[in-house]
Amino acid sequence: MTLERILGELSVDRAWAHLEHITQDIPSRLAGSENSRRMAEYANDQLAETGLASQMHEFRGLVSFPEAGEVRVLSPEPRIIQANTLGHSASTEGIEGDLVYVGSGAESDYEGKDVVGKITLSELSYSPARHEKALIAWQKGSTAQIMMNWGHETNEA
Repeated sequence: MTLERILGELSVDRAWAHLEHITQDIPSRLAGSENSRRMAEYANDQLAETGLASQMHEFRGLVSFPEAGEVRVLSPEPRIIQANTLGHSASTEGIEGDLVYVGSGAESDYEGKDVVGKITLSELSYSPARHEKALIAWQKGSTAQIMMNWGHETNEA
């Protein structure tokens, strides 16, 4: 299949139909889930229908699914904040320490901030990537990281 043929067959209606099918029939596609497999099969089938070679591969992997958790603010006023945790989160016994906001969690966000032995709070939605934020925080001496994401207003976590 040539690039010219692909470009000639582009269709907004077909793209919209794919979008509707995926969002309505396969709405949640967490890695390793049945819907993840269904999505891969759908993509594979669609590529095959266009005449493109496509193959699916299955492999083992470590996947972390969010679970309910909480952040307890001890001072200046006690407060409990609902949260979602990932597999690499602290144990249920938790950790206690001073919290330092570090913006997006990039190297430059740490300038002038003492985070040694403290918990860093960064925004998840911005660069650098999550694992890089954790690495930078660790390199700067942080004992723990909290990454916040601006979710839907009805989701307390």
